[in-house]
Amino acid sequence: MEYIVKGEPMEELNWMIDEVEHRLEAEKQNHDVVRLVVPEECREIRICGEEFSYGRPCFNIWGATSRCSNCSSYKAHYTGKRILKKERLGELLCMVESVPLVVSGAGRTIDSLVLERLDYRLATEEEREKIPDKSTEKHLALAYYDTLTGMFTRQGFFIHARGLLETFKARDEDFVLIQMNVRHFRIINNLYGMEKGNRLLVLLAERIRSIKPKESIAGRVGDDVFVVVMPRHDFYAENWERMLWSVEREAGEDVFHVHIHAGVFMGDLVNIPLSRMIEYTWAAQETIMDDPQSHIAYYRPGQLKKVRRARALINGFEKAIRRGEFQVYLQPQVDRHGKVVSAEVLSRWVTASGEIISPGEFIPFLEQTGQIVRLDHYAWGQAIQLLKKWEGTPFAHLKLSLNVFPEDFDYLDVPDTLCSLADMYGVPRNKINVEITESAIISRSALRQRVADRLVDAGFGLEIDDFGKGNSSLNTLRNIKAHTLKLDMDFLKISEDSSMRGMIIIESMIHMAKLLDMTVVAEGVETGAQRDALLEMDCDLLQGYLFSKPVPVEEFEKHVTGNLV
Repeated sequence: MEYIVKGEPMEELNWMIDEVEHRLEAEKQNHDVVRLVVPEECREIRICGEEFSYGRPCFNIWGATSRCSNCSSYKAHYTGKRILKKERLGELLCMVESVPLVVSGAGRTIDSLVLERLDYRLATEEEREKIPDKSTEKHLALAYYDTLTGMFTRQGFFIHARGLLETFKARDEDFVLIQMNVRHFRIINNLYGMEKGNRLLVLLAERIRSIKPKESIAGRVGDDVFVVVMPRHDFYAENWERMLWSVEREAGEDVFHVHIHAGVFMGDLVNIPLSRMIEYTWAAQETIMDDPQSHIAYYRPGQLKKVRRARALINGFEKAIRRGEFQVYLQPQVDRHGKVVSAEVLSRWVTASGEIISPGEFIPFLEQTGQIVRLDHYAWGQAIQLLKKWEGTPFAHLKLSLNVFPEDFDYLDVPDTLCSLADMYGVPRNKINVEITESAIISRSALRQRVADRLVDAGFGLEIDDFGKGNSSLNTLRNIKAHTLKLDMDFLKISEDSSMRGMIIIESMIHMAKLLDMTVVAEGVETGAQRDALLEMDCDLLQGYLFSKPVPVEEFEKHVTGNLV
């Protein structure tokens, strides 16, 4: 489904026009030259009526034909700091001050805009000797071409794509920007080596060149990120989707699983900085990140706000860890008598201001960036320390269940990591249950089955979580030496009007687990009817909001001595 954006994205910028214009007029009273530039695209920005418009290349002011090697605005943009430099033009000395543009009403920088202040005076004799004359400097283009793929680098793409967009503008023609990237490319490099990772990038670049129209600009703007700008009438989504499928199939001969996502921005808004357009494509991609069958998503109004929220969370993640903002929450697991015998360990983000950020908001983005591994390692350590604290107390009999996400297998030696933590704090390993989802085991099954076996051999309890979701549930039970079976909360919908067929399936699963000498935990228990039915079917442990939601440690400890049934 295509979606051509006309007008909406610029609204976010246009309301700031008046403030920016007043700012420029005030600055011009104190400096010889004041201008706005987009450093990545090497263009000046003008205010034309009620909108921003692109002007001449910014390096033209020096009589140059390409980006300055010591571009202060480029540095200001990427550092977020004020940058000063001196340039000599014959007898004149120019003081250049580059500052990222911040609008008070927005409280943040505007896209890629940088404010440049230039002041001229006669150069002293000493300055003429020490500072080279920029008017005679040979301006060589920076590395505009990527040595691996032969495509434009980010710098080359931004400069040349801007020229093409100006051509589209002159023809009053819509355009398309498509951005593609390899999901979890860093993991591919870690698992298979850079040689195979590079081979994948070269293959993708070759296929892009083979399909892109003649009038287009393509570039590799990140490690695994490719971008193409083309006329709207030359974009055929089905062709690009087939191309991505073909790359995945061919690369799959070298790499276990490759998935390539593409985000598309369509419209006629050529006066938006390219960095903003690429942001739109990332926002579109976020909508299909968890769907392995989808390749292409189109930007729609409102998507960017969600992405910026996610980015803010990710940027603040490491500080939150250091500040102890991630807290251990526990959800009790009770036996048929209502006694709390164990608990699942969950993480909650409680900011310094007291805001509780929902796991449903931050967990997916931590998974996508690989930072979930950092959080898991932190949570495991907190939980194991808690078990140590409980020694010799009324809570000493409790076990804790730790979640292991699929990304943990890619970045950590999970058995060694957990052994080290348990041994460091002197906690018996049989006090620790490790929850692995059935789907995580099925993915790369041979590798992860070996990891699961090592966990069992090391003395940890092993739980198969979300049982019933996978397509190979029986094979999972056959191949994994798990101690506990945890029935999927969505699969398990026991209510007063449950069908006999559903009840028979659930009871059969419990009976099968019993024959395998496995403990059965049912999560998501919310009603008395569900509780009674599960106990009737001889389910061992129950977990859910009927007994308690996930709560802080102090509140959980109050539950332990109570009867929750």
